[in-house]
Amino acid sequence: MKNSLLLILFALTLIACSSDEDEKDNPSSNSSCNPLYELCGDDPYYTPSSNSNSGTKLRIKNESSYDIKDVVWNNVSFGEIKKGFSIEESVNAGSGYIRFTRTADELKIRTNAVYVIEQGEQREETIQNTTLVIEIDNDNRAVLGSIKKIQAPKAEKASVTDTSYTSAKLSSRIIDIGNPEFTERGFCYSRYLAELELNVNCSAAEGGDFSKTINGLDDSVKYYVKAYMENNMHGRQFSEPDSFVTKSGMPIVSLPIVSSVSYNTASVQSNIVFAGYPSYMDNGGERGFCYGTNSKPEKGGINSICETVTGMGSNFLLAVANLADSTTYYIRSYIENGKHRIQYSDAESFITLSGMPNVIMSGIVNATTSSVLLKGTVLNTVNPYYTEKGFCYSSTSNLPTKGTSSAICKLVEGNQRDFELELTSLQIAKNYYVRAYIENDYGMQYSDAMTFKTNIFVDDRDGREYKIKDIGNGVVWFMEDLAYNSKTKYTWTEAQTVCPSGWRLPSGADWITLDDVWETNRIDFLTISSTGWYWYWWCSNQYNSSNAYYFYVDDDDYLDLDCENKSSYNSVRCVKN
Repeated sequence: MKNSLLLILFALTLIACSSDEDEKDNPSSNSSCNPLYELCGDDPYYTPSSNSNSGTKLRIKNESSYDIKDVVWNNVSFGEIKKGFSIEESVNAGSGYIRFTRTADELKIRTNAVYVIEQGEQREETIQNTTLVIEIDNDNRAVLGSIKKIQAPKAEKASVTDTSYTSAKLSSRIIDIGNPEFTERGFCYSRYLAELELNVNCSAAEGGDFSKTINGLDDSVKYYVKAYMENNMHGRQFSEPDSFVTKSGMPIVSLPIVSSVSYNTASVQSNIVFAGYPSYMDNGGERGFCYGTNSKPEKGGINSICETVTGMGSNFLLAVANLADSTTYYIRSYIENGKHRIQYSDAESFITLSGMPNVIMSGIVNATTSSVLLKGTVLNTVNPYYTEKGFCYSSTSNLPTKGTSSAICKLVEGNQRDFELELTSLQIAKNYYVRAYIENDYGMQYSDAMTFKTNIFVDDRDGREYKIKDIGNGVVWFMEDLAYNSKTKYTWTEAQTVCPSGWRLPSGADWITLDDVWETNRIDFLTISSTGWYWYWWCSNQYNSSNAYYFYVDDDDYLDLDCENKSSYNSVRCVKN
């Protein structure tokens, strides 16, 4: 606002009239007068020539916003002219000059500041950063009057376009040419904002809308820039700062793709997304892969191996060898161009196959009191091929293992995928655990454990099967009534010899032993019986020549003893000899 007030400080209309007042109109009649850019009136005032002795009338109208303290013509003072008022006086012609004297105002221009217009030439008096400029034409007529503030030139904030790895185009526009007028404009740039006004990296430019392409920049770097203008009075003046980042010259490589994974090898490939600036091929760079058990494998890293891949194509591949089986690996592509630090892709992971062969238990069949048929299947033979396979079993360990005292292991010959083994001479009425095993140079591999029981007795005489149980201390009983040739009831005399070979009719002592462990065996013993609600079984002991003992289950499900005639029919249970 102060600049605008200052620009209209002296919007004066100077009109010179001849002694014939009818010759020209009063200039104040021009209502559209703009004293900043033209003289008011229909005809400009002219000062008399130096040889003129005729009288001249001086008319001055103060159209500024300030009071003029004094007007002097040829050393004759005409006094103060208030703003908005005018004076009209007769003056002597000659080579005099008009002197205007201002009062002080809020812009702090000093009192009695003198502005001079001399006939026939232009003069400027600088008073407190303000210049009055009035041009005089060749006919000694005032043709332009204005007030210009002394001020620094000013440029618009720089803009940045066409950014590359090493260059950028800087552009700006002149906002104010300044007073005195600028002598140079251009740009200063730096990596550091604080250096911009230290005249570091400055370059002059041309044009009202001026621009400059700067070269020799570093890639991937943020720069700051200011436009500047300078003149002889104020020196170099800077715009507000702007910033830009040069294009990244760092090479880029894609995520690796892993394929053909085996127990100790894998194939990997990657692709160069951007070769870098300068290209990795032109600056002693390289590309390749880093892999290992570290989740971020890198050159010089712990548990990391890096291999360079030669060649010129954008795609590159590597056959990775000497890996450990059953291991999780991480792999990253890398590229470097000699200028920038090495660039890695994200990590990809893979697991090598097991180098151990694999086997499962595929079945247990035909379990008897002394034998069973075991079946196994080889799922994975791998390389190196397995050297041995078979079964380990135990009645005491739930994980029978080769080489331990609690297990028995038996080899199965041949290289067939499905294999089997019949175990014989097993202990009667036992729980057994069994595992298939397979081994190669990497070691031994076991299947999950399965169980079987030798609790089924097959009577060779008629092929009938009976559940049996060890009630404790190696005492084995039938858990079912004998039904040889489908006969389920026998006289006492028949019962003496009806049990299969290796079995006998229980004695009174056997029944008492059973009674001692009746609570833990009662349910199994009574599950299957041909007798019905009451159970009656012969005892091998006789009471007398006509009668013999038998055992039965009373109303409370407990064993009890009685005797009856030997010719009676009762059920039979057998006990192992």
